[in-house]
Amino acid sequence: KLYLSHPVWKRRITVLIGTPLRLADLNRARAQTAIACFLHTTRNETDPETADQHTIMSAWAIRDYAPQCKLYVQILRPKNKIFLEMADHVVCEGELKNALLAASSHCPGMATLVTLLLHTFKPEELKSVPQNDPNWKLYSECALCEVHECRLGDTSKYFHQFVGENFLNAAAIAYKIY
Repeated sequence: KLYLSHPVWKRRITVLIGTPLRLADLNRARAQTAIACFLHTTRNETDPETADQHTIMSAWAIRDYAPQCKLYVQILRPKNKIFLEMADHVVCEGELKNALLAASSHCPGMATLVTLLLHTFKPEELKSVPQNDPNWKLYSECALCEVHECRLGDTSKYFHQFVGENFLNAAAIAYKIY
């Protein structure tokens, strides 16, 4: 829903309710002319194996119907990746969690960093954080920070000098100035 409300994606993304296992739904989705198709697994399924099986069958149906369409697939279990060799990109939630845990053991705080980049917390969500612990206090303060995107223009009092710069150059200039 977030993507559909964003002005950049509003006209580029179409979400349809249906199943790729029905020819009528594939025709309605115009899958033969689609550039890409994203399959997200059902996360509220009680059995992850059943959810993956449905996702795999859907991926096969789309690949059979529209072989030129790039296929991005999300599954839950790493052992099921073998059935998706025909997909262009496969993201396995289990592997992603394990990789993040491994990265955190090598670089403490990596899981926290990724979580904070992907999720914005509301103040009421962090009320249970013990405020007498300085580490938790710092975590809760940082968790409330948000990343915002804005357009720079000549009218910006502070940021007009960064127009056309990449992030690294803009950060270096800002560091020197401020």
